[in-house]
Amino acid sequence: MKKVYILFLSVLLGAASYADDIFTQDISALPQTTRAMISKLFPDVGLRGIKIDKEWTSIKEYKVMLADGTALEFAANGAFKAAENIAGLAQSLIPSAVSAYVSENYAGNKIVGIEAKPYGLEVSLSNSTDLKFDKQNKFIGVDD
Repeated sequence: MKKVYILFLSVLLGAASYADDIFTQDISALPQTTRAMISKLFPDVGLRGIKIDKEWTSIKEYKVMLADGTALEFAANGAFKAAENIAGLAQSLIPSAVSAYVSENYAGNKIVGIEAKPYGLEVSLSNSTDLKFDKQNKFIGVDD
């Protein structure tokens, strides 16, 4: 019975040490690589807020909301994961080859989402089409 009580107490203390997600507007809470990317690609866009997703006591990912409505996601190490803006993403965020392909083949559509994938990028358009690009930003197909 004493072992069960100690086990229960250990689980309870472990759960109590679980760190909640953090919400802040302090850009210094982000990794340096993330801050550098944001200031380079969005120099004139204000910061609305940052959510630091935690899993127990370690950081899982960062979610950044910019004043223009752009939502950015970064891995715990600061690597870019995804971006979304229903009004259309800033051109500074989209590789030029991807932007050119969309302009040529999907004229009139905005790029509203971009996500890093193991094969390269997945790009979401305003007409709900998802396009796949390899690591050299060459079109490889439409996501079903």
